[in-house]
Amino acid sequence: MPRKFERHIEHWRDRHGTMRYYFRKGKGARIPLPDNPDTEEFDAAYQAALAGRREPDKPGTIAALVRSYLRSAA
Repeated sequence: MPRKFERHIEHWRDRHGTMRYYFRKGKGARIPLPDNPDTEEFDAAYQAALAGRREPDKPGTIAALVRSYLRSAA
């Protein structure tokens, strides 16, 4: 029997056959969740997304660059 997920969790199998899990509340942005929903890491990421907290972007990524630019005063 398939597992019943918490509210605001979207999941599907991608074109490579991997299950993907995302948090999405309303029409907001999708926040990726860990691949294994049976772990404490998944639950912690879900609770953080539900509370509106995000993990900081990894250094060296485009997302980190954009966030740094938007925070700059100039």
